[in-house]
Amino acid sequence: MDPIDETQGAEMSTIGSRVASICALIGEVANETMSARRVAAISAMIHDVTEETTTSSRIKRNRRRMSSARSYEETRTLRETELDVVSKARHRATGQTVVLRALQPDCGVSVGVLLREACFMAACRGHPNAVALHGMAHAAGTNNYSIVMEYAGPTLHDVLHDRIVRLGRPFTEAEVRGIMRQLLSGAAAMHSHGIIHQDINPKHIFVSGTGEDDHTDLTVKIGHFMVALSTAEPGAFDCVYSYAGRSEYMAPETLVWKDYGTRVDTWSLGCVMAELLTGERLFEVAWGLATNQLYKIFDLLGVPGKKAYREFKAPCTDELVDLWRREQQQRAQHRSRLREKIPEKTLSKEGFEVLKGLLTCIPSKRLDAAAALQLPWFAHTEHHSSAPVVAAEVSKSGGAAASTWTMTAYSGQVALSFFQRALRSIGLAPNEV
Repeated sequence: MDPIDETQGAEMSTIGSRVASICALIGEVANETMSARRVAAISAMIHDVTEETTTSSRIKRNRRRMSSARSYEETRTLRETELDVVSKARHRATGQTVVLRALQPDCGVSVGVLLREACFMAACRGHPNAVALHGMAHAAGTNNYSIVMEYAGPTLHDVLHDRIVRLGRPFTEAEVRGIMRQLLSGAAAMHSHGIIHQDINPKHIFVSGTGEDDHTDLTVKIGHFMVALSTAEPGAFDCVYSYAGRSEYMAPETLVWKDYGTRVDTWSLGCVMAELLTGERLFEVAWGLATNQLYKIFDLLGVPGKKAYREFKAPCTDELVDLWRREQQQRAQHRSRLREKIPEKTLSKEGFEVLKGLLTCIPSKRLDAAAALQLPWFAHTEHHSSAPVVAAEVSKSGGAAASTWTMTAYSGQVALSFFQRALRSIGLAPNEV
């Protein structure tokens, strides 16, 4: 576990311990074809985690057994890749709208991938800023399983894009404060259980809220736990889920150091915050070596000093980073240029304190989610809902409706991860594309 992980010094939560145990069990049989009985048994364990995060007796009575896939009527395919199919569906008995995610029959990926994701979602169930798990569903007589989860609305990526098209501007500072308060709250809850999401970005954040009156505000929820890790599971950072996520939102330590902690997620949230304020990604993809992406980060935020950089535990990059440091020192302005990108007219001093704290390159000095929420910027309680814009955008933009559950293509990622780790060991790991 990362020495500066948020869970250090405190006893791992009961939920966190259970999640780690279930992930370890799934890992033991990852290369086997799981029988329906074994999948049902693991699903029941995941249900037990759900029970600990909610007091709903209805969930306790109705969700103990795995649902039948026939209980749901698919109404729209939201996303289809070589790996999986994501569909919007309706529960035949209750009429409830849900989302189903199933693996493609011949994708070559074990159902363990779905079970892991369900487990992480179960640990976060009950938190208003995490997409809620409803359970697992099975098509009788087949090896086809689905995760059943709440339908949480369009992605933040789509909402931001449509907002810029319609209004000509991204979110205001007050609106971003409300969004970030929720996202950091969700992340803090997740991290308290030793869970690292690893892939937080606007396409994996979902938006709901109509804003029709003062009692209906915009709500954002973190979803897509496909490559999440439990810091307590054995060999967590040696598994195929390490070195995961979109390069533009990856913390610098993940590019050169395989043992990291929960603060990689707060870095990603800093990138999201900047994007909400400007309408543009803070860091674009740097194709090729992982060090190319690292250069983009240091070029904007400044190259850390020699002593500080030792925390990255990546001696194979020392010589290259020393070169960058010398080149940067020759510039007239060799410090961080973050304030130039996001001036005070866009973000106040208190807001910039949050952004700068989240986008600190040295992990031990970076804000964790709980600490960020204690900063003065979040003391403001004015009611600013951007939900009316969301409601209009969803109803008027066919693109947003059609791509409500946009997901990053994952085909071949498992095999690619092994290759990435091998190259990373000699400092040549390529970025994920």
